[in-house]
Amino acid sequence: MKNPRILAAAVLAAAVSACSSLKNVASEGVQLCEGGACRALAEDSRADLARALYAFLRDAEGRELALSEAAPGERTFRGKGVRIFTQGGPISAVYKGKGMRITDVLYLDLTEGVIKFKARLRGTYLWVPVLCAEGSGTITVRSGTDARMRLSSVCTWVISGPMLWKWDGLIDRLEPVDGLIGMRYAIKGGGLIVAGGGSGYLLARAEKAGTAEKPEEPEPAKGMPVPGVSAAMTLDARLYAGPDSVIEAGTAFTLAVELSNPDAAAPGSVRLSVTGSPVLAAALPESEKDLGVVAPGQKATVSLGGTLGAETASQTASLRVEALGENGVVLAVKSFEVVLRGAGQPAGSAEASVDELPAAVGAGGPDDAALVVGVSRHKDGPAARYAERDAELMAKYLARTAGVPEANVKLLLDEAATKEALDEALTRWLPGVLREGSRAFVYFAGRGAPGTDGPALVPFDGKPGEPKTLLPLSAVTSVLAASPARRALVLLDAGGAAPAAVPASAGRRLAVLSAASGAQAAGDFDKAKHGLFTYALLKGLRGEADGDGDGKVSVDELFGYVSGQVTRRAEAMGREQTPVLLPEPSAGDPAFSVSGL
Repeated sequence: MKNPRILAAAVLAAAVSACSSLKNVASEGVQLCEGGACRALAEDSRADLARALYAFLRDAEGRELALSEAAPGERTFRGKGVRIFTQGGPISAVYKGKGMRITDVLYLDLTEGVIKFKARLRGTYLWVPVLCAEGSGTITVRSGTDARMRLSSVCTWVISGPMLWKWDGLIDRLEPVDGLIGMRYAIKGGGLIVAGGGSGYLLARAEKAGTAEKPEEPEPAKGMPVPGVSAAMTLDARLYAGPDSVIEAGTAFTLAVELSNPDAAAPGSVRLSVTGSPVLAAALPESEKDLGVVAPGQKATVSLGGTLGAETASQTASLRVEALGENGVVLAVKSFEVVLRGAGQPAGSAEASVDELPAAVGAGGPDDAALVVGVSRHKDGPAARYAERDAELMAKYLARTAGVPEANVKLLLDEAATKEALDEALTRWLPGVLREGSRAFVYFAGRGAPGTDGPALVPFDGKPGEPKTLLPLSAVTSVLAASPARRALVLLDAGGAAPAAVPASAGRRLAVLSAASGAQAAGDFDKAKHGLFTYALLKGLRGEADGDGDGKVSVDELFGYVSGQVTRRAEAMGREQTPVLLPEPSAGDPAFSVSGL
């Protein structure tokens, strides 16, 4: 390097970057704040903290977390971003991180204390926006007093080329009602001609949902308000229990309410009224609360706690929260549904989120193996919206519920799922793992297409209409039929991929369960952000498909459950989707346990 100043700057930037780490920094605890009161979580509150952080991210999903530098312990959000020293070639300047948009929350793993999410960073360098791709992040909850965030993202700026940036965070404060989280942070990274880093303390606040959340209730009738009462108050009510607002029988929950008055007029005294399904209303000791006068530009917050009855049956209940002015005038209202899970019901019942990973319940063999593929994006052609996240979750489920050793689970997603990679995994990796008496699983989520030898699967670089670029389904079943595995199961969440038959040489050792028959499409279940077929599979593997209650889920049980779930939900959405199992179930067929002990 001819310019000594450039060399010196690069050395300085590298030194700064090397110091930007929280790896050896000890946590000083975590404060959970609700209704203006904060409490320090105990070390054994790991599950509670993980659930609270998961609920926080799920609530912020699709919105941006605005960033602001602050002093440790400070609650005032100033919205000034975070500043990081960066050396770009001969130019020394400051990168200003302004926000982090939570684009997806993949899963909560209570066993490991891990939450996986995706986010996109927003910032500027020399007042010019830095463009960042969606990055992968995790929050690892080591205990109730130690929660750490990590996010990696590839960004680019004008002439810099690709830059890899890594964000570390040591979380010490969480305010779910206000959508606020506080943490110490350390950032480092760079690229070919860029390097930098920095550390400090920041507050991140979720932007308001705004008009995206439309109330389910009609607006109060015009002409009802009495003089001096505003009809333009804003009410935000959120339930904090399990993920996706699932309340288990006999457990406590909190209803947090925030009422804001942006109007110029000062209303009289305001009271809060909570009504709903009898079983849920009875669990709340207080159904009304006086808030007093909420002046213009001010807000009032209140938390109502309750405990669901221990004998409550699984059901979907409703809650209606109203802010009432003088003479009972409705100032604001919010209604929503709440899932209640009865005592003894398996996790996943009553529409619970499948994104909370189950505890390990399966005990498989040491040579069991699973090839899991998800292709959401292709070089050419339309995308399969949820295929990547479906496959990532299925890989976890096969390890937890089917007992496949994690070392024997091969996961190929999007760009990694090329035709060459699939061929290698199918013809070399999988046969190299399987032994006599082992079980084999192959899962594919993506698109199917006609091939020269029946239905085929479309890799990342595959092109429908060009059979040589596709993976024939017959190639998959032939490899499994020729393997020493005692049982093999193929799961296909792809339209147009159902085979007409399986190799006769496999006998009943091989089964193929497809999402749809014939030319039917494999639809999505947008509410759960999964393919409809995969969503039913995951619920079934959690135990809901265990029809005889023996603690195991057989292929026949799984098919019966999934078929009913998919057909019913598809009809409710105005379409047809009929899963197919080959060979067809046989009364004399020995059970092939997919999950359970």
